[in-house]
Amino acid sequence: MITLYSGLLRNGKDLNLIRDMYKVLVKEKKNVISNVPINMDLVTKNGRRSTGEFTYLPNDKLTVPFLIEYSEKNHRPYREGETVVFIYGAEYMFNTYYNKSLNVVEWYDFLGAIKKYAYYINIEAEISTLIEREIRIFICNEVNHNTISRTLQIYRAITKWYGLGHIVGVKVLKNSNKYMRMYSKQPSPAG
Repeated sequence: MITLYSGLLRNGKDLNLIRDMYKVLVKEKKNVISNVPINMDLVTKNGRRSTGEFTYLPNDKLTVPFLIEYSEKNHRPYREGETVVFIYGAEYMFNTYYNKSLNVVEWYDFLGAIKKYAYYINIEAEISTLIEREIRIFICNEVNHNTISRTLQIYRAITKWYGLGHIVGVKVLKNSNKYMRMYSKQPSPAG
């Protein structure tokens, strides 16, 4: 399943992405692959808490051959969601104008057979139309973010079916230093 986190700048996308990453690592204890570096010392409480495995990869290393190889080593076939992939800045990664090395056919084939490889994929983009059409057709849900209060830093995340626009759920997010401290500009040594 592929979920798109969308919304303009400063509307809570990063907060929601980091919260979901934390939930997958700590509560569900699943593996995470991401192009967003996080501070694993805060997540594991300096090794005292067991979590799923976190793998940080920059955009140029987050490729289809890597994901297929990782799946073959770590997953049982057709068990959906064994590893969750978080991709930040998908409008740059999945756009041939910005990313000249993008192999659309390779990603198209991979995303078409995503159940076989046992991944859930969450991608973040400000505007979904900047993502190549061949990639967008695989998106199931869109989580649209907007601001309720800038001063109180309260945001709303509305989950919709991507193609139809039917609302599936709504959640309210309050900014928390706990989650924003996890986001680190540098890759963590554990990742």
